Amino acid sequence: MSSASILNASFHKPFPEQIEFFRNKMKDLVPTDFWDDLKKNQHDRSFMVAGAKKSDLLSDLANAVDRHIAEGKGLGSFRKEFKSIVAKNGWTGWTGEDTKAGQAWRAKIIYSTNSKTAYAAGRLKQLQESPFWIYRHSDLSLNARQVHKSWDGLIKPKDHPFWQTHYPPQGFGCNCYVIGASSERITEVIGGNKNTKLADDWQKTNPATGTPFGIDKGWDYQVGKSTLHHFDKHAKTPDCVGFTALTKTGNCLKALSGQKKWKDYGRPDLRHVDDKFKLDEPEILVHAENRHAAYLLLSTTLGVSKKEPTKVIQSPLEQIVIHDYLLEHMIEKDKDKRERYANFILPTLLDPYEIWNTEYDDTTRRRYIGLFKGKRDFFVSIRVNKDGSIFWNMMQATHKDMNGKRVGFPIFTKD
Repeated sequence: MSSASILNASFHKPFPEQIEFFRNKMKDLVPTDFWDDLKKNQHDRSFMVAGAKKSDLLSDLANAVDRHIAEGKGLGSFRKEFKSIVAKNGWTGWTGEDTKAGQAWRAKIIYSTNSKTAYAAGRLKQLQESPFWIYRHSDLSLNARQVHKSWDGLIKPKDHPFWQTHYPPQGFGCNCYVIGASSERITEVIGGNKNTKLADDWQKTNPATGTPFGIDKGWDYQVGKSTLHHFDKHAKTPDCVGFTALTKTGNCLKALSGQKKWKDYGRPDLRHVDDKFKLDEPEILVHAENRHAAYLLLSTTLGVSKKEPTKVIQSPLEQIVIHDYLLEHMIEKDKDKRERYANFILPTLLDPYEIWNTEYDDTTRRRYIGLFKGKRDFFVSIRVNKDGSIFWNMMQATHKDMNGKRVGFPIFTKD
């Protein structure tokens, strides 16, 4: 079966994860003027149509898209319903309304964008079990983006930074998709091509769009990632690395043995790193009086709330989604008063000294190392768990245990 046939079949045979994703979006109907009034992963949780502001109109459009996704109906059917909805709600002033071609184009944009992103998000949930992902370009595209064609057959591990920004669709009309492989051995059997390579400058930003070349403005994110709730049962468990006492009790998360350490890569002792590679010490906050106040202090500092439950952080290598509902474990121990150091979290994610990939029994987790200069010199360690939650700790830079966090492979270094 050709790639076009596979993709066509997928879009017309809905699956539970795809339907679930879109129906969750329908819970939040957002009036907007323009498509980019919502940024990146905000589209994961809210339904909008550029220029549609009335709640009844948005509800009718969302329900129409939902029916067409769930029942596998085609674009032609949606266009007819779109015309009826516009007339019923007296919607005017929208782009394309003046011509028959414009009306057909607008209906297609609404239907295809929502169906493709729902498909991609549903597939993302399924792909979590596949260690290797393969990028496929679809020959359904009439005006194919040449850079997308150049990625056809690209094979990369699922945690490679490429997928954080280049997981399709990567713009309006993009029909590219991803398939998963249970092992590297079978990737070429199911469409992968080991001769397909990434250009050295694949992350280079287009000044006109603010996104990497080949990606439309606002589309450089992994559709559906912010809705993945793959519970990491070890998210709240500290690492054994660097905590001898916890290692003895067994109440800690053990990295696989035999991994290389910082000395094996010729990396410097963190206690002797030059100040030019350290960040200025941010303000240390006044500790909160109770856990609720600590949560408010932490969530405010990180820019999330019950109303705006997610915040996307663009690190040097990937997008990290900070979730409001995952903050409580960061303040569980009242005596630690860790909320005082909330200002150290974002700088560590945005401008780390190092990022390490560390292998555990169940998965790979990443660790961001932040170094701060000041009266005491602080070391900050942030572990990014497989469910997107972050586990963080900090100590003074004279502490001998801090180098013990540098295990695995350094995927990013500042010096």
